[in-house]
Amino acid sequence: MPGGVPRASLVFGAFEIDPVSGEIRRRGRRVRLDDKAFQLLLALVERPGVLVSRDELVRRLWREDVFVDFDKNLNNAVGRVRGVLGDSATRPRFIETLPRKGYRFIGAVERRAAPDAPASAAAAPIASVAALTAAVPRWSLSSSRGSSPPSPSAAGLAVVIAIAGIGLLTLVLSRRRD
Repeated sequence: MPGGVPRASLVFGAFEIDPVSGEIRRRGRRVRLDDKAFQLLLALVERPGVLVSRDELVRRLWREDVFVDFDKNLNNAVGRVRGVLGDSATRPRFIETLPRKGYRFIGAVERRAAPDAPASAAAAPIASVAALTAAVPRWSLSSSRGSSPPSPSAAGLAVVIAIAGIGLLTLVLSRRRD
């Protein structure tokens, strides 16, 4: 595999997400989901059990120079994700709403390596990614003083580097055991 870093998918219930290709599959069959809804689902699944604030989701889904009705568009994206997952706001299986705060993914998530990845990378817990992302500083949308949030490309690069580090660490540790 290029770079030696395993490509992993995130698995929960009957669903599998491939963060690299931007695809979601239900029982192996591809499911259609627009990019904004996919990015929202990915943001939640990457950090199971953790409250992801509405502000954080807005920053992840829309560039700084975009002006839309964020609340309405975010609510619509959550609705589209719930529709694909067969989930409901009143009896959630996957996405829990915390009114006026944000959302939390409440399903169990497993990180599964691609078929051509080393066996030791299969089924690695996603908690390590959640721990890394929890350490990333948070910025408020309403804050105009102090430091500003990184550009989306810088944030994306940080996530890629974190995932690559986890993959490399997994690979090194598996080779030490052999």
